Amino acid sequence: MQAGLNVKSSLPLSGDPDDDYFQNLARHLDDLQPLAAFVRQHVQTGVILDVGANLGAATHVMLNAAPACRVLAFEPSPVNAAYYRQNAPIGAKLVEAGVSDRPGVMPFVMAPNRANCHFTTDAYMYADAPDFTPLYIPVTTLDDHMPEQQVALIKIDVEGFEPFVLDGAAALIARDRPWIWMEFNAASLNITHGISPMRFAQWLFERFEVFDVDMQPWADPAELTFANITRFRCIQDVVLRPRICGSTSPRWALE
Repeated sequence: MQAGLNVKSSLPLSGDPDDDYFQNLARHLDDLQPLAAFVRQHVQTGVILDVGANLGAATHVMLNAAPACRVLAFEPSPVNAAYYRQNAPIGAKLVEAGVSDRPGVMPFVMAPNRANCHFTTDAYMYADAPDFTPLYIPVTTLDDHMPEQQVALIKIDVEGFEPFVLDGAAALIARDRPWIWMEFNAASLNITHGISPMRFAQWLFERFEVFDVDMQPWADPAELTFANITRFRCIQDVVLRPRICGSTSPRWALE
């Protein structure tokens, strides 16, 4: 079953009526307005990578703000990917796979309310539970999908899997030095993947200039991590600008 929903921005998108994200789509579109403002100011040509594309709301917002760009989107959920294909605007192409630090197949949790779907690693605290029955979904890397045209922006929203996405984009980031608009979620980093939010923040500051969505620089990793946990209740967007080229090692995957 599917339904169309007209939101404030007159975006007609289709989705599963039982999906918590779809039920609150108008609010989520409001939350995307800082991204729209950023794209209008900083991104007008080139390719945008939408990692964690969901139903396509962010794709629409970014292309509305930069109509000369095109979007290459990645969505691992088979349900969301089907709706994305229905919703995709002209100028968008979908890769139905997750994005990680290496290609392969990974366990993927489909939450009952369809929201907060995520990949898991060996550090996932529920991996040994008797009722843990994930899907197994293909994953790729951004380096393996590096377009010929310059990538101007990478938008990443993958429920704590962001370190792996960045690790698999080292060559692309070194080549194009794109802006990165990324969710920083301390709870998902820690609970789902066993990654210390502070450690990840330190890793980010070594490799990127780190800004809030108003382009004010975060002073240091501790300030970012503390604000994420206390002020933002673990969910906030940050903007990254590469400091250095080269590998983003060490790899985050457990080996």
